[in-house]
Formats: sequence, structure tokens, C-alpha cells
Amino acid sequence: MALTSAEVRRYTTRAGLSRTEGGTMALISEVYNTVFAALVLVVMAGAIVINLRASMGSGSISLNGSALTASHPGISALDAGATLMLTLAAALMSVEASVGPVIMTRPQTVWWLGLPLDRRGFIQPGFLRSMVWPLAGAVLVTVPLALGAVDPTAFGSSGGSVGSVAAAVGTSIGLALCIYGVATLAQIRGKSSLVRSVAGTAMIAAPLLLAADALLAASGTKIPWTWPLYLPTGWPLLAASGAVWPLLVALLGIAALWLAFRQLPALTTNALKDSAATGSHVAGSVLSMDSTELSRALSSADGSHSRAGKSLLPRRGMSPAAALLRSQLILILRNRSGLARAVVLATVPGIVASVQALSAPGLVAVVILFCAYFAASALASVAKQSAGNPSLNSLLPLDEKLVHRLHWVWPAAGMTLWMALMSILMVILAGGSWLLVPLAICAGPGVAAAAIRAAYRPAPDWTMPAISSAMGPIPTGAIRGLIAGPDAALIALLPLGICMLAGGVPNIAFPLALILSTLMYLWGCRVRKRPGA
Repeated sequence: MALTSAEVRRYTTRAGLSRTEGGTMALISEVYNTVFAALVLVVMAGAIVINLRASMGSGSISLNGSALTASHPGISALDAGATLMLTLAAALMSVEASVGPVIMTRPQTVWWLGLPLDRRGFIQPGFLRSMVWPLAGAVLVTVPLALGAVDPTAFGSSGGSVGSVAAAVGTSIGLALCIYGVATLAQIRGKSSLVRSVAGTAMIAAPLLLAADALLAASGTKIPWTWPLYLPTGWPLLAASGAVWPLLVALLGIAALWLAFRQLPALTTNALKDSAATGSHVAGSVLSMDSTELSRALSSADGSHSRAGKSLLPRRGMSPAAALLRSQLILILRNRSGLARAVVLATVPGIVASVQALSAPGLVAVVILFCAYFAASALASVAKQSAGNPSLNSLLPLDEKLVHRLHWVWPAAGMTLWMALMSILMVILAGGSWLLVPLAICAGPGVAAAAIRAAYRPAPDWTMPAISSAMGPIPTGAIRGLIAGPDAALIALLPLGICMLAGGVPNIAFPLALILSTLMYLWGCRVRKRPGA
């Protein structure tokens, strides 16, 4: 009697479970640990949201007598929240189109896809299981925005109640179902690259348009910025403000999900194998806590550096160092998505500082740290590739330390311009002292050195002892690898953060920033000793 695909899947699952040593109690223990960890995360997130909501608007940054709060109306919390929702939805769509969203493991693609059976029984469980992640992300993003960033009287209704927050969560879940269904249909029909391009464009354009609106408001020309609220991505905020009609997006999500479910058997073998390879790369990077490999896995489908071309070849009579610098510049300029992300990140601190409810100095300083580090990482993508394939640099007659320093040159130049642009926009949008601009410029090369340090970070050392915590053991060796890079960025930006928190820019801050940038350059571009060397 011939077996169906569902029966083959159940047989494979039972055969795998029969070889394990765990039983029913082990399964109950795993479920208990998972549920307990989820509850701990929810409680921690709730405490953070409550503290953030209590501290919003409680203070402003005074810089030489000029407070870092905009004299113009600035950006409302609803406008910023709607733009944030649009950007996050586009990012989710891009990730879903890059990774799957329908994912099978590599052994499953080898053993199951070649069988002359209906594929629905093989694909359907992975389709339903992959849906959990966008739904969980939608809930985690919507609840803080609905509690802390929404003006209850924005639409003439009493928002912020339990019912309004529940309506916002339901609307966000429907939006996540829409995104998941559209990404699945794109994977089935081979249009994932098109969806990824559109999502990437929206992810870049939304913050830039908001920054342009804030600049116009600073110049005295205020344009009504309400259209992001009425896009489907802004409907959760409308629901949090008391509206009920945004819940209709749940029907759109169910319809997109039903269409994708009907067409699951049309998924090709090549598409499933590609998603399996990308998914295994992402899962391995997450399990090993290797952020460098994770960024490579998510950007592998983009193909930003897939075509080297003849222009990378050194010209006749060019020195090896000049040839390396030339090839790096060409690769950086070809990475248009990375450059666009860096430009968008330069506008985020100014936008956050100009939002009426987010004038806390500590929050703005943390935003600057994260944005500067991620922008430097985007500019140092060539150094990451060089660290992943060191055999290419070994062909050049250059010392390894010199290679690291040459990889630092273009990111340092780019981060100097980035810090200048970021600080100028922040001062224009939120007011403050113009002395912040040269102080931020002094920190730019040090942040670039932090990205080089992260690119050449060592592999996680799993032999080091773990630290016991309420959420389980934390591997110290992996944590050391994760903080290699952000630690140097924090030190380089320390004078800027202290001046923002202290409310003044003394003269001693400038030589201190230069000294710290120089030390980070020496620290980030050094060559680590290899084990056994």
C-alpha cells in the first residue's frame, strides 16, 4: 500500500524520536522552560515600557544654555510611531523574502522532495511553524508603541485602554499575516527578489521622508504628515487610539494566507533548497551567537558583492596598498544597500531627539551609539568579507597589520562624514550647541575602528565556563565575541555621550575624543594572536 506524504512525515518523526533519550517528562520540562522564559521576557519588557513611559518628557538635554528640544512643533509621537511601523514592516518583509518564509531543513529537502508524493504534507507543517515568528514580532513591537508612544486624544477618543491595546495587537497580527502571505506568494512565484527590492526601498524612504518633514518644520514650513497613519502599517496605532475599523486588516491577512496555502504544492525544489540553505545558515549563526555570520546569511540573498568585474583588477604600476584601497572603494560604492542604510541611520538620532515625547538625554545617547555602530558596520562590509576569506589578502605582499589598517581607511572617512551629517541634523532638528558637530567628527574614526575590530573578531570560545542566570547558562566565550566591536564604539563615543548628559561641551572634550579615537584605532586594527602560534 502506497504511503502519503503526511504518513511519511509522521514515520520520519517517530523514527527520529525513537533514537532520543528523552521521554514525556523531558518534553514537559522543555515546554516549562520555554513558557517560563517567555513570561520572564514579557515581564522584563513590561517593566522597561512602564519606566520608559514614566520618564518620557521628564527631562531635556541642555547644551551650553540651549536645550536639545525643538523650538518648532517637532514630530509627534503618532507620526514617528507610524513611520517606525512602516519601516519595521518593510524590514520584516525583506527578511521573510530573503530567508523563506517556507523553510525546510536540508535533510528534508534531500529525503522528501524526490519522492513521487504530494508535497503539501511535507511543506504544510513548516509553513505553519514559520508563521509564529512574524506574529510574535508583531505583538512585541505593537504593545510598547500602544502603551508608550500613542497620544490617547489624537483622534478624539479615549485610547490607551485595555480594549484599545488589544485591538492594536489584533490589527498588528492581521498585518503580520498579510506580510507572511505576500512573502509566501512571492516565494512560490519566484518574485522574492522583487519583493525584497520594494521592501528595501520602503525601509529606506520612510525615515528619509520623515527627516525631510522635520527639516521643513524647523524652517517654518510644516506639511501635514498623516499619510503613514492611514497605510496598513499604521492601522495598529489607529486601533490603539480607539478606532475599530483597522481590525479589517485581519480579513486581508486571512485571505492572503489562504491563497498562499492553496498554492503551496507549486513551490519548486530549487526554491525550497535555497531557503533551506539560507535558513540553516541563519539558524547556525543564531545558535553560535555569531553576529558576523548572521549578517552574512541575511545579506547573501542580496548579491551586493556578487559581481566583482574587471574594474577590481589593479592597474599597471600600482602599488599593492593602492590596489587594495582601490578595490575596497569600488566594492563599498557597489554596496548601494549598505550606503543607503548608513544614510538612513544618520537621520534617526535627529528624528528621535525632535519627537516631542522622547527628549530624555539617555535615550538619545543610546540611539546615537547603535546607529553609529551599525552605520560603521555597513561601511566595513568589505573588511568582513576579507576576514571571512583571508586567503585573498594573503596573496598581496602586505603585512597583516597593514591590511587591517588599509581596511580602516575608507570606513574612517565615511564615518567622519556620517558623524558630521548626524550631528548637524540633530542640532537643526532638536536645537543645541554647534560644538557637538566637531566633537562628533572627532569620534568618527574611532567608531570605524570598532567596526574593523568586529570584522576580525575571534570565533566564539565554547570552552570557557558559563555564567548561571535566571534564564539559563550564558556562555561567556560567546559573549566576548559579541561585544568585540560595540565596546570600542562605546569608548569612542564616550565624550559625546558625557557632554550630552552633562549639558555642556568643555574644551577638554575635544582632545579627549581625539585621544580615544586614536586608541580605538590602535586597538581595532591590531592583529590578534592565533591559538598555538
